[in-house]
Amino acid sequence: MTESEKRVGNPEQATVYTASKLRTALLALGAALSVFLGYVLVLTTEASAAFVGALSILFFGACLVLMVAQLFRRSPALVITDRGFTHRRLGPIDWTDVDGVAISRIAGQPFVDVALRDPAAYLERSSLRTRVLGRVNQGFGYSPAVFSTQTFPVSSQDVVAVMRNHLPERRS
Repeated sequence: MTESEKRVGNPEQATVYTASKLRTALLALGAALSVFLGYVLVLTTEASAAFVGALSILFFGACLVLMVAQLFRRSPALVITDRGFTHRRLGPIDWTDVDGVAISRIAGQPFVDVALRDPAAYLERSSLRTRVLGRVNQGFGYSPAVFSTQTFPVSSQDVVAVMRNHLPERRS
């Protein structure tokens, strides 16, 4: 039984998730490969291939930078308590601001989707990066508070189960 699984039965304790170094390194390697393939496409003489290559370099280059930075980050990616949770990008969110949590799929990948009672108020107090990404998520029909668990040592389903266990209505 993992530490996270032990804490599901005891909502009074904080559950802390840190990024798996192996998963993060594998994602960084995949991004680096995509940047290289984009570079190869840019070198072709066909304009449409060069355009796709440039987009690949921009997108996966940004992913690569984020993954390499995450490899050196020591702070937790997610901390869940009885008061709420703190995600490294989303910031702190109190359970009183949450209607529920679920799993959404974006391009086939599972994400934790946090339904907020007042998304506009949340975005107003968020960082610029979180506001921009939150508005993009809303444009696609998701909550502004959506996050990936790809680098976590547990699945999205496990994270949602722990979050639901900490929700106040579950403890009453």
